[in-house]
This record gives sequence, C-alpha cells and structure tokens, in this order.
Amino acid sequence: MKNLFFLFLLALAFAACKDDEAVVGDTATVNLNFKAVYSGEPFVTNNFDFQYKYPDGREIAFDTFNFFISDVVLLEENSGDEAELIDLEFINFTANNSLAAAEKPITFSPNFIPAGKYKGIRIGIGVPADINNSNYIDFGASHPLRRHASEFWSGWDSFVFVKLGGSYDIEGDGIGNGDDVPFAHQLASNAVYRSVTINTPIVVEGGKDLDLNIVVDALKLYQNDAGYLEMSDEENRATNDPGNLGVAISIVDNWSGAVSISQ
Repeated sequence: MKNLFFLFLLALAFAACKDDEAVVGDTATVNLNFKAVYSGEPFVTNNFDFQYKYPDGREIAFDTFNFFISDVVLLEENSGDEAELIDLEFINFTANNSLAAAEKPITFSPNFIPAGKYKGIRIGIGVPADINNSNYIDFGASHPLRRHASEFWSGWDSFVFVKLGGSYDIEGDGIGNGDDVPFAHQLASNAVYRSVTINTPIVVEGGKDLDLNIVVDALKLYQNDAGYLEMSDEENRATNDPGNLGVAISIVDNWSGAVSISQ
C-alpha cells in the first residue's frame, strides 16, 4: 500500500511538472527596449557637446524628453486578439547626458506573453482619459501615476503626456553663445492622446525571450513630409495655453512617423 501511495504522489508530481512545462513553453518574456535618437543619431540631453541640426539649418539642443505610454499590446495575426504588454508606464530620456547613457535603452520586460504570430504592436502615447482625469491619489504608491504625480497639471486637469524642451539657436551662431532661446513643448489633455500602430511581423516563441527594439526619433516629432514646425516663430516654442492646442496637435500627430521597431 505504501508503494502504491508513493507511486501516486510521484505521478502527481510528474503531472505538475508537465503542466509547468506547458505554461513556460507556451509563453515568453518580451523585452521592450526603448531608445531615443535625433535624425538617427543618439539622443543626448543637457550636454552642449551634442547639438543637432534643425530642418531650418540652425542648431538645437535638448534638456528634456519624457512621455507616458499606455495600453501597449501585440496584435494577433489572424484572430484579432491582443496580448497585453504594458498597461501604463513612464519613459524618461532626460538623464541621457552622455553618449553611453543615450545608447542604453530603457527596458520593460513583461512575461507570460502567449506564444504565437503577431502582425504588429500598438502603443498609446499619453494617459487614457478614464484615468487621466481621475485622482492619482487613489492609486497605489507603486503605480506610475502616483510615482510621477509631479506630471499632473491641475490647471489642465490632466497629466502631461509628453515633454520636449531645450534651446534653439535663434541667431544661427551655434548653441551656447548667449543668445539662444528656450523651447518647452508640454503636451497635455485628452485631446492629445494618440495610439500608434506599427505593422511588422512578430513571432513569440514559447520559453524564449524576445527583444523588441523601439526607437523614437525626436526630429520626426517636429518634421514630416509636409514640412516642419517653425521654431523661429516664438508662438511655436511653447504649449502653455490649454485653449490653443495647435502646436501640441502638430507634434503628437507626428508620432506615427517617429516610432520604429526592430527585432
């Protein structure tokens, strides 16, 4: 009888191991590696050794670049189902003050993502309306909205979805010569939330980590095939008026062309 009982326990243990293997084998960890660039070059902030050429020929330098991402999902190839990767997170490239820092990605690694074939990825830029206008105090201390409560603007009743800022060479004599002008594009309100879909085949293999390298080109947030934001116009260098979202809309509408992905 004891031997039978032992064999029964052994069989249960074996079955449990097989179930665990099935779970591991049917899912994987997906590493989302975010980098920023400017016209393909590493994006460095708060360092005048890294000045970039704006489309009008003048120089530009950055001291701020951050944004919220939300509702990040993989799009299943045939069924239309979605595999959730990220509910909400905050990406901050503002500390990229050296080449080494700029070349190191900001990585999120959701696990237990179902194995399968996907046709692309969708990324929300900003905070969805249903939680953007809620009280962030209601969220736990570890929640991104609570951790980044300083990004909430009470006057706008909104989190700041995207921040881009720095110096623009208004005189055309290079950054750091005393006559530069600041620019500060701080994009808030539900009207500037955008969802970007990148259509590219993605295969998640069970039990095998997958790296998805997501690159945001800051230049392309200011430039598209139709032209570029005239930074020489003072009215285009700030977005502080909630009643005038023209510049903010022009920037967020460029997100789809500014984001690319490789594996």
